Formats: sequence, structure tokens, C-alpha cells
Amino acid sequence: MKRLAVVGVDTSVGSAAMVYFDGTREVSGVRLCEQTAVSDLCSRSADVVVFGDASLSSWDEDFGCFQRDCELIPAYCRMASEAGVRLVYISSDAIFGSPWIFHDDDSQQIRDSPVARQLQSIEQIVLKNPRNLVIRTNAITDVSGSWLNRLRQSFQVQIPQRVVANQFATPLAASRLSFLLDQILQTDAAGVVHLAGAERLSPWNFATQLARAGSVSVQCVYPSMDQEPREQSLRCTRARKEFQLRMPTLSQSIAELTKSSASSRKVA
Repeated sequence: MKRLAVVGVDTSVGSAAMVYFDGTREVSGVRLCEQTAVSDLCSRSADVVVFGDASLSSWDEDFGCFQRDCELIPAYCRMASEAGVRLVYISSDAIFGSPWIFHDDDSQQIRDSPVARQLQSIEQIVLKNPRNLVIRTNAITDVSGSWLNRLRQSFQVQIPQRVVANQFATPLAASRLSFLLDQILQTDAAGVVHLAGAERLSPWNFATQLARAGSVSVQCVYPSMDQEPREQSLRCTRARKEFQLRMPTLSQSIAELTKSSASSRKVA
């Protein structure tokens, strides 16, 4: 099996991926900004997967700053190219927006926003090398300070929360993203592949289902329509047809995130 390098273990989704891959294959991981270490890994690995700041869920309040990605990705692409290895960049569904509801892997209908244009620019740098791969997703984690972690904390203390109800996406658990990514990495896939949940929903839809799963009153969650409507749902055609992968349902994602949270508490 190909040796794997995970760059960005200091990001929440990169950390989850490192935990998964550490139990499935030979893997080395470094922090996003460790350029010397990345150069060394490129010489010793078959694939280099980069989890930058774009890998954070677009539902998270901290999402939207890609300065590190803009500074580092060109250098990492050059290192990978010189070493003859594939670079896989984890990008975001935030590159898309309304009025289209679902977005195919090859969709060119990029959202007209600074965030989307910046993501597109980074992706184009990665895709200059025809062997490289861009994975668009919206992976949710339960790490401290994350959107999901704050939501669960509000449930515990029964503080009502207003949650966005008019922005839609197809999220999945970071652990499931790692599993699906593992299957893709066993092929010579290049270009763009979408990996996402099977159901279109808003953060409010997700929050109400999470409350029910945890036997919490849904009255703890109020829908907010104050934000601009947005459609970021991904259609995972390549993943389903070319790689025979099944995307998780909402109930599966909630179960996986609940299991992950319970495991974290047990370890702590």
C-alpha cells in the first residue's frame, strides 16, 4: 500500500484524518506550516494530503481565512511535483452558492464572493499538475471550539440558540470523510472529487436532528433567517459512479459524530 503523508495535523479535520489513517496504513503527519518536513515527506511518500484552513467546515464561525493556504500551497505543489508525487488538497463547498441547489464535481458555477474566488485560485494552483487531486467537502468535527462542540455545550446547559436555517449544504462527519478519502487514494484519481453527505440540510435542520438524537428539546434551537440564503450542496457523482462509494445519511453522520464525541470524552 502507498505510503501517505498528512499535512495539517494541527487542523481539526487533518487531526481526525491522522487518527484514522494511523490505524489503516503507513502514514506520517506534520503541521501545516512545517515546510522543511513537508519537503522531506514528499521525497518519501506516494501521496501528500494537505488539510489547510479550507478543510474547516464552512458552517464553523472561524471559516473563511485562507492566508496560510495561499502562502503554502504553491510551495507544496512545487515540492510534490519535483518529487513526482500526487498532492491532494482538501477544499470546501463554500466555492459554490445560489441559485443552483446541487453542484456537480465539474460545475463551473462558482459563487461570486471573495471566499469563493480565493478557493478557486488555490484549487487552480493545485490542478496545474494533472496528477493532483482536489477534494471538496464540508466535514464536521466535535473538537473544542467547533460549531458542533458549541452547539452540544448549549444543549447541556439548556441555553436556547439561534441557528442558521436558510443556508444549505451536505455535511458529513470528518471520520467518514477519512474513510471515503482512503478509498479514493487507492486509485490514481486526479482532478476534482466531491465527498459529502447524502442529504441537503441547513445548520438548523442538523441541530434539531442532533437534539432529538440526544433526547434534547428542539425548543433549544430557534431558526435564524438573518443571513443571506446560500446553496452549497455537493452532488458526488464521481464518488458514486467512478469509485462505487456511498455517501452517508444524516442519521449516520449524527451517529458517527456522537460516537466520536463519546470516544474523546472517554480518552480525556
